[in-house]
Amino acid sequence: MIETSPVGVTDLPRDAEAERVAAIYAPTAQETQSVSSESLLGRRGELKIQHNGEQYSLRRTRHGKLILTK
Repeated sequence: MIETSPVGVTDLPRDAEAERVAAIYAPTAQETQSVSSESLLGRRGELKIQHNGEQYSLRRTRHGKLILTK
């Protein structure tokens, strides 16, 4: 049995979906992806990041700097 994503997300099997997403978001050899901090942090100015089983917090300070903490 092939696992699929929740209804409405996509009809592709999870492996195919992962490959499709990786192809869209993976940087090429000539370019690195660029994302604005506003789009990541949103109105709250904070983003929780899961990395290697640890949770990190990326936040914007009142002076407009970015701080990454564990």
